[in-house]
Amino acid sequence: MKKLFTILLASLMVFGSTDKSAPKRAVGPKPTLEVEKVLTPEQAYAEPHIVFHYFRNDANYARYAMWIWGQDEDGSEYNFTETDAYGKYLHVPVANFTDQTQINFLLKTKGSWEWQTPDVNIQYSDFTFDTVTNAYHFYLVNGLITVFASAEEAKANQVTESIFASKNTVRVSTNNEPTTFVIKADGTNVTSGAAEHTYNNNTWSYVFTVNLGAAFLPDFSKAYTVEVAFTAGSAVISEIGLSGLFDDPYFIENMTYNGQDLGVTYSPTKSTFKAWAPTASELKLRIYESGTPVALNADLGNDTYTEHDFVRTEKGVWSAELAGDYHGKYYTFVAKHPTGYVELIDPYAKSAGINGVRGMIVDFSKTNPTGWDEVDYPVKSHTEIIPYELHVADLTADESWNGSEENRKRFLGLIEEGTTYTAGGVTVKTGFDHIKELGINALQIIPFYDQANDEREPSFNWGYNPQNYDVLEGSYSSNPYDGLVRIREFKQVVKAYAAEDIRIIMDVVYNHVANLGGHSFNKLVPGYYFRYNADGSPTNASGCGNDTASERIMMENFMRDSTAFWTKEYKIGGFRFDLMGLHTVKSMNTVRNRLVEIRPDIFIIGEAWDMGGGSVSANGANQNNIHKVPGVGAFNDKLRDSVKGDTNGKARGFVQQAASEIYQGTKNSIKDGMLGKISGTQSSPVQTVNYVACHDNLALYDKLVNAGGHLFGLDQLAQQNIQAEAISLLSQGVSFIHAGSEILRSKPLGDGKFDHNSYQSPYSVNSIKWNEKVTNLNVFERYKELIAIKRDTPGFHYTTSAEISANVSVKFGSEIGYQDTLIKLVVVDGETTYTAYFLGAGTRVRINDLEGQYVLFDSTNTMEKWSVLGKSVSLSSNATIVTVSGEGVTPPDSSEEPVTSSSEEPSTPPATSTPDLPSSETLPSEEGEEANLTWLYITIPSLTVVGVGVGLILFFRKKKLSV
Repeated sequence: MKKLFTILLASLMVFGSTDKSAPKRAVGPKPTLEVEKVLTPEQAYAEPHIVFHYFRNDANYARYAMWIWGQDEDGSEYNFTETDAYGKYLHVPVANFTDQTQINFLLKTKGSWEWQTPDVNIQYSDFTFDTVTNAYHFYLVNGLITVFASAEEAKANQVTESIFASKNTVRVSTNNEPTTFVIKADGTNVTSGAAEHTYNNNTWSYVFTVNLGAAFLPDFSKAYTVEVAFTAGSAVISEIGLSGLFDDPYFIENMTYNGQDLGVTYSPTKSTFKAWAPTASELKLRIYESGTPVALNADLGNDTYTEHDFVRTEKGVWSAELAGDYHGKYYTFVAKHPTGYVELIDPYAKSAGINGVRGMIVDFSKTNPTGWDEVDYPVKSHTEIIPYELHVADLTADESWNGSEENRKRFLGLIEEGTTYTAGGVTVKTGFDHIKELGINALQIIPFYDQANDEREPSFNWGYNPQNYDVLEGSYSSNPYDGLVRIREFKQVVKAYAAEDIRIIMDVVYNHVANLGGHSFNKLVPGYYFRYNADGSPTNASGCGNDTASERIMMENFMRDSTAFWTKEYKIGGFRFDLMGLHTVKSMNTVRNRLVEIRPDIFIIGEAWDMGGGSVSANGANQNNIHKVPGVGAFNDKLRDSVKGDTNGKARGFVQQAASEIYQGTKNSIKDGMLGKISGTQSSPVQTVNYVACHDNLALYDKLVNAGGHLFGLDQLAQQNIQAEAISLLSQGVSFIHAGSEILRSKPLGDGKFDHNSYQSPYSVNSIKWNEKVTNLNVFERYKELIAIKRDTPGFHYTTSAEISANVSVKFGSEIGYQDTLIKLVVVDGETTYTAYFLGAGTRVRINDLEGQYVLFDSTNTMEKWSVLGKSVSLSSNATIVTVSGEGVTPPDSSEEPVTSSSEEPSTPPATSTPDLPSSETLPSEEGEEANLTWLYITIPSLTVVGVGVGLILFFRKKKLSV
């Protein structure tokens, strides 16, 4: 009978699995499944079962459960509900899982993700099926990530840990009482003696330490073993791991490789393979003709390979060189560790076959579209760049996109031209043409590297489940079985957007992987690339089951080399770092310093949340430390929450608050953001990314409805959407837009609620609905105007705090004789002055300092652009205006006399178009307080007027409210 991978938690060696739910486990588990209490293991099950037996030394079974999932399936929590002589157990029918050849599991705290083990994959073929009970039986022991085939085997003598604790000490832990030990290097005795041990009550293990002498230095080319004898039973031999040395200066000095040639270096006459695997005792290279394993596709697959030996060189690097042209071939590594041999994809692989199992050797010169060498985009300051965040599939998944079916949800759908949507006699551009029409200059695509998804049958996933960082996701290509197709198609995307002066920003997720045990990092150098708790379990600050360790130089070097590859090979114009606060300041500076060598205006932003605590927070690239990472921007959650309220709840922000609800903290956060700051430690607006919505949490419109749908009519909610985005777009710093906000994108769940975490929701929830562009065309037009102001006006994208201090002011109403539902922004740009007023919810106000100025923007579209204002301007609730004045300011067509706007009373739509809202009443707040939102006038038109030829088409904007 076979057992799978016996190791201690602290060693965290190799486990294979493909966990599809791990990247967002922090959201909360599915309801616990109580396993049926029907039979005991001594009886036969009516149908084949898997039975997990669990033994704990402390007998505290109530706190723990299992999370079990089939291959490429979501998981569920199962409780230990049965008792036998071994301990507790649970049983599940094999038929509950689609793939009946394997199963995945982890142990966790019941009902939460407070604690969990790495993922473990069990191949049923490694175990004997018990025909007596009609079941596979798996035995687990607390403190071990081990699957035993019997109770006897599980309780037999075990060396549960054997590692170098320093360069000259070895620490050994056992489950039973040891007597003596012998340590060997490649079979030659190093030392031996009595195992002078102590008992650790926390880990229920016997521990002893061997001092090898001050002069001893480990030879990393040798395999060290320890043989332990016990008071009873057989002796056990275990390899001594090196993971305890990873942070030792001796290891760092001797095993750090700073070369930038790991992976494959291709030429038509030879290919050189290099891998950093200092703890492996053997490494082999396998060359495949096919990138498809037979197990994934019996018709297309081919498992035939030729095997070649690597040679250990310096600094932990192994090298192999093959003569000939290997372009288009596939390859894997086979590493030998104390747990045995394991096959893996090269973590530096640059393309792959189906599901990212085998890497591909690529001559990239054969993947370039015509004119690739000339592809470029204008150099811009960071504050000029307006990122538009989009998922590859969202643009084309909905049936309202009328492009070609072969491009739907794929890379090429991002650049298909000529698609439109027509309703009510109005035709609008969709897809790629919509993005061009909008006027943004940067497309930020959420993850498009290779993800832990089944590319044979794609389902929606945001992609924050990294599998192969330097490989494109195959499901977005027209042929995921051929690793060259995805490269050629994505380069066409980059070329098409560059032709429109739109750079591609890549969303990268180096802070965690889809599953620790199955990832190539951990298969190649177990334990090195990740952070661990004192008990040996992986840390989980990311909420995804593991955190990478960018404080370790080879993880830092990987991030440097990976981003450099994307920048050089695919001409990526920028990067958005997911959970950047988990990376060290040092690693982010290393990345940026390398990238500016390739492209001086490289754009780098990230989520600088303070996560992890302790040294992670102290050294992390978070908001508190962002000033230590010059040139790197951080998302400004303070402005976001102050403008719209909390991300998913009922709390209202400035655009929906009464004056009495706008506190000093809200005003400070909005002022700071509009002046290009998040906190006082910043010195550059380049480091502030202002935004009001992104892929996380509720869409902007959904949030406004969720918080204020019971207070405001549909048209005013639209104005609030425009105003929230206007505050962001007219602020100093970087202004960021979530795709679809410009057409009031919504993600309804169908139960009167909205999806705030749609990472695995269906396409029907996540897709952009192009009928909403027709319905909300007025909103789209206002976004276009705001984007043009931000993009084309130097005064709205100053690059230094000194320029902002000298030329920009932000004041709330109480500072200028009004209530605090009013914000006044003044931007001086040379001899030109721009003035913006943002009136929040509540009472209409009259502005008296804009006489003679030109109207540049009016969110209500009641004042004609470039009209000249009179001495008094009346603003209605949630109206936003921008005016311009100064020497030499003239309308674009100065041949005509400027139109004078009376603006005493802006034109009001017919009464039939006015929504049913109170004319003057006090509205209750969410907490039951008097919100005192006084509706003196209703002037926002609920009819949108669109000129088509010489006629006018009137149509109602309809949007169902779900509150």
